Amino acid sequence: MLLVRGANYQIDLDGGVARCRVWRRPDVDRATGARFAEELADQFHTLASGAAQAMILDLHEAPPVNGPITQAALGKILAVCEASALPIALVSSDDPLQRMQLGRLARAHAPDWASVYDGRDDAERWVAKRRARPRL
Repeated sequence: MLLVRGANYQIDLDGGVARCRVWRRPDVDRATGARFAEELADQFHTLASGAAQAMILDLHEAPPVNGPITQAALGKILAVCEASALPIALVSSDDPLQRMQLGRLARAHAPDWASVYDGRDDAERWVAKRRARPRL
């Protein structure tokens, strides 16, 4: 079920799992892209206090490296999941810088409830296992 479609993202909810896909917009400057990321963080905050039991944030089509505002927005998303004991799987592209950046953000903001994956299938499996564990 489609929940929301933003300028460069879409969030669907199915069976308690919120799946968000973010894509690159070459027509958008960095400041606008950062604003989109902050909007997405607000959406995740709403989801964490609502129907979502787990989240998958698919960034494999997003820009591989983010500036400080976008990194802060991703940090907010992860911190909300950590505080809510909500599993979140991040799907990275094959870009080593993106994977490294996402791994650093996950360790800093959601060490107990976030994990980074190269593919959606692995992310789906991890979320399914984590949902089976009781939330704090």
